[in-house]
Amino acid sequence: MTVDAPAVAIFEAVKQRLHVSFEEMAGRSRVQSITHARYLTMFLLRQEGWSFPRISKLLNRHHTIAMWACKRVLIEPAYADDLPVLREMLASEPPPREAAP
Repeated sequence: MTVDAPAVAIFEAVKQRLHVSFEEMAGRSRVQSITHARYLTMFLLRQEGWSFPRISKLLNRHHTIAMWACKRVLIEPAYADDLPVLREMLASEPPPREAAP
């Protein structure tokens, strides 16, 4: 699957902020810190216009997990600290070249 530059920037920002690699997010782990990063990534990808099936395919999840993640990021206070910081990081960094994560 080809990943566009904004998606690569999202993966890099999440990795830098939360110290969770793409491989960990796409893996089977249900550890809270990895799930937290995965949900934020799904939310940010959705904000970039990605469809739920495309997000799910990239992160090896069912599309309903991506739907739930996006809803949860908006209502859970646990995401309130990281989301604005990630958005600021994405707004301030130049987009990377297109590549697969």
